[in-house]
Amino acid sequence: MGGRIRLIGALALALGLGLLLVAGPATAQGDSSVDRARQWLEQQRKPDGSFDDGVFNPVDLTSNAVMGEVAAGSTPAQATLTWLRGSSASAAYAKKGPGAAAKLALALESAGGDAGALLTTIEQAASGGSFTGVAGDYDVALAVLALRGGGRNVPAAVLDGLVASQQADGGWAFAKGQPADTNTTAVALMAMARSGRGDSLAARRGVAFLDGQQFDSAGWGYDRRSKDIKSMDANSTGLVLSALSALGIDQQGKAKSGVTPRDALLRLQTPSGGLAFDAGKLESGTADQLTTAQALVGLTGGSLPVQRPFASKPSVQANHTFQIVLATLVAVAVLAAGVGVLVIRRRS
Repeated sequence: MGGRIRLIGALALALGLGLLLVAGPATAQGDSSVDRARQWLEQQRKPDGSFDDGVFNPVDLTSNAVMGEVAAGSTPAQATLTWLRGSSASAAYAKKGPGAAAKLALALESAGGDAGALLTTIEQAASGGSFTGVAGDYDVALAVLALRGGGRNVPAAVLDGLVASQQADGGWAFAKGQPADTNTTAVALMAMARSGRGDSLAARRGVAFLDGQQFDSAGWGYDRRSKDIKSMDANSTGLVLSALSALGIDQQGKAKSGVTPRDALLRLQTPSGGLAFDAGKLESGTADQLTTAQALVGLTGGSLPVQRPFASKPSVQANHTFQIVLATLVAVAVLAAGVGVLVIRRRS
C-alpha cells in the first residue's frame, strides 16, 4: 500500500514539475525580438507623428515605419496617420510620381485607411506597359502593389511590361540602365504574386536570381556582384523575406548551414532593439529606422501592403484570457507539486 501511495505522490510531483516546465517558456516569450524592434522604432516618432532621421525623405521613412508597426501587430499613432494624410510634405511627396504616391498609398492601406485619391492618380498615370513618371521597375512594382492593395485593377499591359523589363539574369533593376538588384526584384515579385502571377516563369526566374544573390550567412545584400558589397544587409534581407512570403515559399529551404534568413536578420539586432544596416553598423551599435521598419515586415512574414497579423498577434482581451489560463495552470502545477512532496515525505 505504501509503495502505491509513494507512486501516486511521485506522479503528482512529476505532473506539477511538467506543468511548470510547459508554462515557464510561455511567459518568457513575451519580450520577443519583434516586440523589441517595434518598441525601438516607435520611440523614434517625432512629436508631430512623423519619422525623420535626417537622411531619408520623412514621408518615405514614415510610410515604411507605419508598415513596420502594422506588421508587428501595433496600431500606428493617430498623429502619424494624420501627418501622412494632411501634411504639406506628404502632398509634395505624392506629386513626385506614381512610385512615391504608391508608397504613401501602401502605408495608408496597411493602416486600414483610404488611399482612393492616390490610387486614382496612379491609375491616370498608366500608359502602355508602364506608368508615366516612374524611374524604373521599383516604382512600377510599387504602383501595382498599391492598386491591388486598394482593390483596383491593374492593366494587363502594365503587368506584361513589368515582365518584359526583367533582365536576362532574372532580376529587375531600380532604374533603366542599371543592373538588377535584390531590392527591386523582391518588390517586383511581390507585385507579381499580388497580381496572380506568382507561379509564372518570370516569378520563378526572379526567385532563381535571388538564390544566386544569397550570401553564405543566409542573408542578402543589394547586389553581391558589386565590389563594394561584401556581406548581407538587413534592408535587403527583410525585403527578400517579404517576397518569399508573398510567393508562399518556405524560407527554411533557403537556410545556409542551419541558419535561416530570419535567423541571419535577427543577428543584426542591436541591444537597443532596433536593427543595424549591416555588421559594421552592428559593431558600433547603430540602429537604423528604415532598416528596422523594413526588417519588421520581413521578420513577421508580411508583404506589401501589410496586413495586420490577427492570428499571430492576439488581441488585448485574448492575451488577458491567455494570462488567466496560464496563471491557473501554474497554480495547479504548484499545488500538484506540493501534494506530491507531502505524500512522499509522509509515506517514506
